[in-house]
Amino acid sequence: MGRDKALLPFKGRTLVEFVAAEVHAVTHVVTVVGNISRHSYLSYPVIEDVFPGRGPLSGIHAALTASRAEWNLIVACDITDGLAGLSVDMWRVPDPRYFHNLNSPEDLSFYAND
Repeated sequence: MGRDKALLPFKGRTLVEFVAAEVHAVTHVVTVVGNISRHSYLSYPVIEDVFPGRGPLSGIHAALTASRAEWNLIVACDITDGLAGLSVDMWRVPDPRYFHNLNSPEDLSFYAND
């Protein structure tokens, strides 16, 4: 593409701003994985890839390395479809064998990878 797609305009903001704000309604911890100098204007913490230039898996690795949460929601900055389906109830999972320690949205971290 030749440009940072996270900074493309979408519904009056950039893609990364839109996605982070939508997910912020579900989880209270939002962190952006990307270039700090390009995303420093955001109201969310920004971390950089541990292994830059290695693609999306590098961003996922950076997010999980930086996270202190037991559960993480990692979303690409250009995934806008389906965000409306996220709700505060998404973390309420009926089978406690798998999600026994996920008690509130505060236990869930979100990382928007550019």
